[in-house]
Amino acid sequence: MKRRVWFFGLALLLPVMGCTVYPDFVYPTHKIVGAEPTGLKIAVLPFEDQRKTLDHGSKGWSYLPLIPWASHSEDRRQASSDRFTENYYWPDLVPYAIALELIDNKISHRVDIAPAALEDYDLIIHGVLKSTKTRDRRISYGLGPLGFITSLIALPQGSVAREFTASYAIYDARGEQIEQHEYAQPWSSFHWGGGAPPMMHGLVTGIRDANKDFVTQLVAKLKQPPYSDLRKVRDERIRLYHTRLDPELGQLIEERDRVRQKDGQLYQNYAQDLTAEIMRRGRNLEKYRRAEQTIIAKQQQHIYETQHLRLEQIAGVRRARRVAIAKQAAAKQAHSRAVMSSLAGAVAGGLVPTSQALNATGGNLTPALQSQMAQDLSAALAAMPDAPPPPPDMSGEIAKLHVDTRHMASAGGLLQGLQGNNLAEIRGQFLKRYAKTTRSLDQIKGAFMSRHR
Repeated sequence: MKRRVWFFGLALLLPVMGCTVYPDFVYPTHKIVGAEPTGLKIAVLPFEDQRKTLDHGSKGWSYLPLIPWASHSEDRRQASSDRFTENYYWPDLVPYAIALELIDNKISHRVDIAPAALEDYDLIIHGVLKSTKTRDRRISYGLGPLGFITSLIALPQGSVAREFTASYAIYDARGEQIEQHEYAQPWSSFHWGGGAPPMMHGLVTGIRDANKDFVTQLVAKLKQPPYSDLRKVRDERIRLYHTRLDPELGQLIEERDRVRQKDGQLYQNYAQDLTAEIMRRGRNLEKYRRAEQTIIAKQQQHIYETQHLRLEQIAGVRRARRVAIAKQAAAKQAHSRAVMSSLAGAVAGGLVPTSQALNATGGNLTPALQSQMAQDLSAALAAMPDAPPPPPDMSGEIAKLHVDTRHMASAGGLLQGLQGNNLAEIRGQFLKRYAKTTRSLDQIKGAFMSRHR
């Protein structure tokens, strides 16, 4: 029997043992073994939300007798209206957390979150959010609405389970996928009253575990192809960036390489003309590339600062709410103790005459003494001073302590639609001016043909 009790107690503790909770969007990074600087430039994109809507079960069934527990499970994609509340703002934490892991472990000197242009990165990390299933369970032990009395013997009143499931993919500068991984990180815990913990409990733990596995696997492969070859093809990546802005540049290079295989002074002159045009375009495009990277760097500084500030503000509001709830509970407990103390004093005072009379009769509680005791208690309770007023209800003030990120620092559409600061418009204006400084392939070829005649 003792062995059964021991195993039952261990079973209750297992879901809690080893589970670290990170509420309030606090995200401590890991120390990844073997992480070394790579010199790679990495972009981390927002995760695509592919969660399916789930709303199943009801905890209300546990209030029926003989039903030991009942659960409610839910999961849903993030609605635009929910994006500004703390319970659903957390998906923006995922790419931010990956970036922090890469930076703190010095894997990359430059990690940008949702940059406005992607052509100038060695690696691009993009993921799909597949599930954040939440299951809340009320345990009544078959006692129905009286299940709460089991808390007096320290039995759990419910359990919660969270699951973070996502896929992480890595792409090169050409947009070709190098590899993909999928992670499913569960988290569970019992609770002993006070309601289930908020959604953030367990989700950040799942995000941390998935990120640790992802970065650890990446670090193990960075010294192997194709990752080890990325820095060697940086010139190719920059040329790819140039040709995406100017598709005709690639045609000029192909024409020059074709002409160089021919003999004759005219062909050499033609190749020189093509080379001069290629060099002129390359210089102008490279100047713009560096200017564009300066703009993106300023955007990234704003994104990191804003994300950090938002998380601090959310944590501050949630801490203030917990403090207010604790103060309200302490005030109610103090009021109850004061009322009970006053009542106990009145009862004790009312029993003094009866106690004296009882001693005089040798402890014989006669009917007359019983009647006298009732009268004395009634008189003492009637003379008892008014109970202290109950503490003011703070539920209204506590309800106001919610997180609405619309009133917090704004990053101009943080992580979403970050073609911010008109980078697309700036690029369009540059390309218009750039087009006026170029000679087209047809113009150069026409000049060659006229000389060739």
